[in-house]
Amino acid sequence: MGLDVTLADADAFGGVCLNYGCIPSKALLSAADIVHDAGHRESMGIYADPYIDWDELLEWQAGVVARLTDGVKQLCTNAGVELVDGRVRFVDEHLGGDVAL
Repeated sequence: MGLDVTLADADAFGGVCLNYGCIPSKALLSAADIVHDAGHRESMGIYADPYIDWDELLEWQAGVVARLTDGVKQLCTNAGVELVDGRVRFVDEHLGGDVAL
């Protein structure tokens, strides 16, 4: 469309859902499902007593979030979107704080 687009974020790109809400919680729910399933398969002849290493689990969760955040950044970059770390306050229709838009 020929437009110049700038995306500013004072925190991690991807917003609350990706970084703190939906995605991190769903990653933990996925792990919980695996643990539950592993410990409840006696009818199939599978006996397990899962152990959770919380440090490793949280490291895995952080990796999931980091990969998706990097993916969002890459999609924006590939589309020609300029990424700016920080907040932008619109001064007028062309200026946003310290960043000329």
